Amino acid sequence: MYKCVPLISTSGTVLDLGMGSLKSNLFFMAFIQYFSQADSESLFESYVPFLQNYGMMIPQTFTKSKQLFAEFKSKENNYLSKVNLLISWVDESQKKCSVEIWSDEPFSKEITLCKKVHHEISQFIIPTEFS
Repeated sequence: MYKCVPLISTSGTVLDLGMGSLKSNLFFMAFIQYFSQADSESLFESYVPFLQNYGMMIPQTFTKSKQLFAEFKSKENNYLSKVNLLISWVDESQKKCSVEIWSDEPFSKEITLCKKVHHEISQFIIPTEFS
């Protein structure tokens, strides 16, 4: 259910993908993906009321979209980290969707805002296994 994604730091270090050695600040950003079942044929109708109540900001461009994007910043960490959420259809006819949550925090960190948001969001956007 959890995935790690390598992310190169923005320190200005150049990453040589050829035969040169890796001389960059490389870390794994917090990235979590799971699957869920929507309540309706609209991602907006299924999830926006809950996400807004949770405190997420949802751009208006996603009101009629096949994807739903939201952002969350917490005053608990002085707004230092932003958590992003993307819900998209996997099989729209069966209301199956993918939920991706990520932030710029290191995944290896024990307590992250990303993991906290995932834990709380997954209580309402329930993870399911699809066969």
